[in-house]
Amino acid sequence: MWCQAQDNPRTPKASPPPEDIESDMVIPNNTPLPYTFKLSAVPPVTMPGGSIKVVDSTTFKVSEKISAVEVVVEVGGMRFVSNLSPDLIV
Repeated sequence: MWCQAQDNPRTPKASPPPEDIESDMVIPNNTPLPYTFKLSAVPPVTMPGGSIKVVDSTTFKVSEKISAVEVVVEVGGMRFVSNLSPDLIV
């Protein structure tokens, strides 16, 4: 059950949403560049041991200073190189 804390003076008072949400939009969603990006739609670059998907300003035009990489490592696709000498392994 939802209840609004009315007795707390620090709680901001909320008003119910308008009937027509579209008329209440401050900025219409008619931007030339979308602000959403479907990483699932990016074709993976396959390489030995797995694949990668890269998102940066060349694929997502709105991103000027951010990027993302999805890395998929297959079983056995990564090797651990230890710099410990055999004397230190217990």
